[in-house]
Amino acid sequence: MPPEPAPTPSRRAVSPLDHRLEAATGHDIDTLWAYRDRGVLDEQHAQLVDRHRKLAKTQTGVIFHLRLLNRLSSGEFDVDGALFTRIDHTLDQLKRCRRAGRRCPGCARRPGTHRSRSSVRRARRAAAHD
Repeated sequence: MPPEPAPTPSRRAVSPLDHRLEAATGHDIDTLWAYRDRGVLDEQHAQLVDRHRKLAKTQTGVIFHLRLLNRLSSGEFDVDGALFTRIDHTLDQLKRCRRAGRRCPGCARRPGTHRSRSSVRRARRAAAHD
């Protein structure tokens, strides 16, 4: 029986700018992040990698919470107080992710243009009247 292949290192979070960063620097993202961790990048490249990390982290958080909101609003769950509590909690987390960057990577909107809690409250009142 042939030996199992060696595990490949897991790829870091992917952002829409990965290919452009790789083309501009001549290194793949994983290598750039490793160089940054070892402190071998010059100041310009270090700032670039730091910003890329922030973008990747923010994008991952935003996408996760948007998918969670989609699931919560899909009709899979009963419309009750617990559902609205979960939606409020998820919106709060999404706002924190959004504040981590200047723009929301999930939709490219400026901060403050996402649906607010008042939209959720209106939905609650409408559901209560039905």
